[in-house]
Amino acid sequence: MAIAARGAIAARGFAQQVEFSVASRAADTARVADLRLDDDRLRGESRGAGNGAAWAVSVRDLWVVEPLGVAPRVVKAEQREAFVDLRKGPRLHGRFVGARADEGGGAWLRFDLELGGESELPLRHVQALRFDLRIDAPSAKADATKADGAEASAAPSAASPATPSDEGFASACLNPPRDRDLLFAVVSGKLRRVPCRVLRITDKSVVVERGEVELDKVYGIVFAEISGVEAEARPSDRRVLLRLHDGLRLRGHCQKLSNVGVRLLLDEGLEVEIPWTKVIDLEVSSERLVYVSSLALHETSRAPAALGRAWPLLRDVGPGQRPLTLGERRYRRGLFVVPPRSLVFELPRTFDRLIGEGGMPQAPLGRARLRILGDDRVLLEQVELRSDGRVLPLMVEVGKAKRLTIEVEVGPELDSGSRVVFGDLRLIAD
Repeated sequence: MAIAARGAIAARGFAQQVEFSVASRAADTARVADLRLDDDRLRGESRGAGNGAAWAVSVRDLWVVEPLGVAPRVVKAEQREAFVDLRKGPRLHGRFVGARADEGGGAWLRFDLELGGESELPLRHVQALRFDLRIDAPSAKADATKADGAEASAAPSAASPATPSDEGFASACLNPPRDRDLLFAVVSGKLRRVPCRVLRITDKSVVVERGEVELDKVYGIVFAEISGVEAEARPSDRRVLLRLHDGLRLRGHCQKLSNVGVRLLLDEGLEVEIPWTKVIDLEVSSERLVYVSSLALHETSRAPAALGRAWPLLRDVGPGQRPLTLGERRYRRGLFVVPPRSLVFELPRTFDRLIGEGGMPQAPLGRARLRILGDDRVLLEQVELRSDGRVLPLMVEVGKAKRLTIEVEVGPELDSGSRVVFGDLRLIAD
């Protein structure tokens, strides 16, 4: 349950966003201003050819909302030391401000979050906590040394910078213990790592099985795997994925969407408010839209070697973990394929269409041939691709197929220069 007053985004001084690129699942794109969520429809004013005209799309058919012309706002790391890690979820920056127990004996923690002000979170969904306590670096003094049996110069040497030790806190956050909580607290003036069982957290202390530690002495806590549970995904026809400029990804139910930002209810029960200045894009999740890159390859898939080489299939990234691109296009999801390759996917349900873009990045040479099949039926006759950076729109009727096969064969140059990109390739059910 969120307890902060609404309108936290505006109160924190974020500028109002005026235009968005909005794409439907069918890949129709509109430029829209004055965006707002109205029950089951997203509404706004059209920009471009129908400038000022009323515009609307059903949330059921919505795919991606992208803010345009926004200067990203990223908070520096030194301004955001305190945080809470959610189990199997994101890291949210903000200060711990209190705790309470509900009538059923459940424990709740309250945070003043960077995203959305004060909100409450069940303790069982918390993986790790970092409190406000700062650990100063130990003073480092250069030791006098001797060289060739002679005394070193008596001139003062500059002290080398020293980094404070967190006693393994950061590492424990990445790899939580199995059955013992870890308390990181100052004991006798030094930060210590203490395996224990955390019984409860109060406004002023952490109570463990052997005693109690005041909060102003606590650096952080990493809870064991058996000390809590991962939150279950909440059923929602407004379930979205938000990608932020600082690398954070948030999933949850979209409660509100406006020109200013988005209010999201996370699966853990936290309400967060995110201004568009932090957002790369918002994507609506639906079982009626599935990215091909998220599907497992069937055992009948083939990757025969050409010139003695068999190249791996890359999902959602290009070579060297770089973004997946084709010409001037940059894709959030997709496949990077080096032919010859036969990709066979079992479909989790029936779909109506396969939509996306394909092509070959620009190169001095390289050609490939593309064919798509549904079960044993040819859905797309063989198309020749050239390494010229051109984008080929793909919209193929799948016809309720249970298996999808994408065949990419080499051209006369074998696999020299043959690199095929499938951008935002997705299956759609009406």
